[in-house]
Amino acid sequence: MVSSGGPISTAVGHVLGTSAETTIELNLRIRNTSVTEFAFTPKRHMLVTYNTLPHLDGPAYEDWVTYA
Repeated sequence: MVSSGGPISTAVGHVLGTSAETTIELNLRIRNTSVTEFAFTPKRHMLVTYNTLPHLDGPAYEDWVTYA
């Protein structure tokens, strides 16, 4: 699924049980085109990765990393 930082940080905050202030801070740290992964089971919702950039891994792409 593709989304913006607000829904992503809200989902991360919900899974981690963070305060509203921390959820806002999470939103401010999300990099454009980053990948966040969740895993769901009937008993748990888990954060697998947050704010990763595997598609921009390497020195040739370091200038491509931006924040919203």
